[in-house]
Amino acid sequence: MDAFLSKNVLLIGETHKKEQSFVLVKAVLDRALETHRCVAVAVEIPTDQQEVLEAVRAGTAEINQVEIWHALDFPPYHAFLAEMVRQSRNRPCLRIHAVDLPRAVEGDRDAWMAEQIIKIQGKDTLVIALLGTLHVARGIRYASFSDARNVADRLEAAGSSVAILAQDWPSKCTPGLVRPSTEAYAAFINDINRIINGTVSLNERPPVDAVFNWCR
Repeated sequence: MDAFLSKNVLLIGETHKKEQSFVLVKAVLDRALETHRCVAVAVEIPTDQQEVLEAVRAGTAEINQVEIWHALDFPPYHAFLAEMVRQSRNRPCLRIHAVDLPRAVEGDRDAWMAEQIIKIQGKDTLVIALLGTLHVARGIRYASFSDARNVADRLEAAGSSVAILAQDWPSKCTPGLVRPSTEAYAAFINDINRIINGTVSLNERPPVDAVFNWCR
């Protein structure tokens, strides 16, 4: 895990509305802060909600005033945001950032999120970004959008040093980290290919650097 923390950006892929994702982020966050790096937690919330997050941090707004995409909106997500804001009050080296495309803005969500992450990364700041898995796996090519690039591809094209940790909830598994060149890893990539009706290649760089299995 420490090798991931030496990068500019750690992308953590999630399946939405799985509260185990927040357990993983908190564990990685605590370890990163132990290494004396500042941490920016980037979340898949429209950037126009940053002011609301800052108001919550200042004590002038409530966490339920933050507008969250319906695909993400469930009580554990609100609890996670509240915990991150609370910790940021007590840890000067921790901040939380909304990085997704605002509803009122037309554009490419992946391009927008990559741009926001580039703005907040730094030599002494690790960005931990919790995003949907299809935003973070390298080399995803949709059948109908062959020229599209997701957040991971855009960040690496811009020169960011990126580590990618995906998550999976297979029905039969061994819990913990799954590395490339294993059957469990290949099964995870095959599941992605079925979802996107496209191709993620295993012949070049690995689409993700590891998968954290949560067994059902």
